[in-house]
Amino acid sequence: MRKKYQIFKTLLVSCLCLACVLIANAQTGKITGKVTDVQSGESLPGVNVVVKGTTIGTATDANGTYTIEAASDAVLVITAIGYASQQVAVSGRSVIDISMVTDVSQLEEIVVVGYGTQEKRSLVGAVAKISSDRIEGRPITSAEQAIAGLTAGINVAQPGASPGDLATINIRGIGSISAGYSPLFVIDGYPTDQRNFAAINPRDIESIEVLKDASATAIYGSRGANGVILVTTKTAKEGKSQINFGMSSGVASIPESARPKLLNGSEYVQFYKESFTNRGQAIPNYLTDWDGTSTNWQDVVYQKGAFQDYNLSASGGTDKASYLISGNYIDQQGTVIGESQKKYSVRLKVDYRPNSKISFGMVAAPNVTDIRRSSPAPEDGTDWASLNSLAYLLPPIVPVRRQDGTYALPADQSILGPAGQLANPLELAEQYKRKTQLFRLITNSYASVEIFKGLT
Repeated sequence: MRKKYQIFKTLLVSCLCLACVLIANAQTGKITGKVTDVQSGESLPGVNVVVKGTTIGTATDANGTYTIEAASDAVLVITAIGYASQQVAVSGRSVIDISMVTDVSQLEEIVVVGYGTQEKRSLVGAVAKISSDRIEGRPITSAEQAIAGLTAGINVAQPGASPGDLATINIRGIGSISAGYSPLFVIDGYPTDQRNFAAINPRDIESIEVLKDASATAIYGSRGANGVILVTTKTAKEGKSQINFGMSSGVASIPESARPKLLNGSEYVQFYKESFTNRGQAIPNYLTDWDGTSTNWQDVVYQKGAFQDYNLSASGGTDKASYLISGNYIDQQGTVIGESQKKYSVRLKVDYRPNSKISFGMVAAPNVTDIRRSSPAPEDGTDWASLNSLAYLLPPIVPVRRQDGTYALPADQSILGPAGQLANPLELAEQYKRKTQLFRLITNSYASVEIFKGLT
């Protein structure tokens, strides 16, 4: 028994000694070093240095140096944009210098700039690229919505809830007070306006490049002062003929949490009775004779706006000729009753190559947009007649319809003042017709001849 006790005691002491050694080896210490580019030898600021498996990390300073606390057996993970990430074992060292290798795969992407293309690695100006795969997965009805929220420095704001209204787009803020701040739009190499940009079927877009600064937009002169949005549409490709069909649908609405809280019928009557009493005035008959009507005009004006988007395309070709034809139909209802937008667009692109030196091509893309509004235009000086305004201004004690089914008005209750002159929003939506039909045709053709290698 005594012998077994001695063996157990020896094993216990050995384990404790081993644990002490491991703890000593894993002591935390300060590690410093410098991060440089392996090719140029220049220091790299802003490189992330993180202890693997933990949240402990730091970044290199302007001189490319860093300091971090880590255990002697830890592993450091070093990452930087444009460089291949590395993992370096500390192995008890207190000074660890690191050389970063360029990640070529991130820099070989081709970007459209002005009248040509350029490798991303040699690009100097600020350019953001949005590819088609990022666009196709979004429930959008216009090219304007395709760029919203996908890249930094671009602000896309919808002026209202009416479908078909052009968005306000600015790049890196407002650059001018009097000359406007809308960027220049270039579709397949041709400068155009925002309405043509909005008319493009988003599913026909191959990529969108946004040129943000002076060096990137210099080729366009003063027109590019507010930035340039370059659109490259899909082209016909050789291969077996393909037919693709896609559709998407959804519903837009204004939730209760986003609506202002207004008085109901009884609260309205009580408020104005007290108001007239406090001013020493007689309470009008329309308050004393209130029949209990309580209309929520926001429920009358706002609706769930459904939208449907259908796309059909066919493409194919040989080494001599290729084609791509696509069609798009969008039916979008607004969140305000009586407002809608319907878009019909077709795009045809044909390329012909009789030999390796000569090629011809043409593109035709007609677009028809029908826009319906349920209230007068703001420029007519009738902002008060907009359905949004009426939803907030109409007294809740006014019913939607009279007993005979006709549209009720505040004047029926002898309501005086500005509120007595307001219209019935349901009557405006059902009787007032303000329609706009837009026809746009984007078309171009080209001929290319290679005189000799290097000159086309």
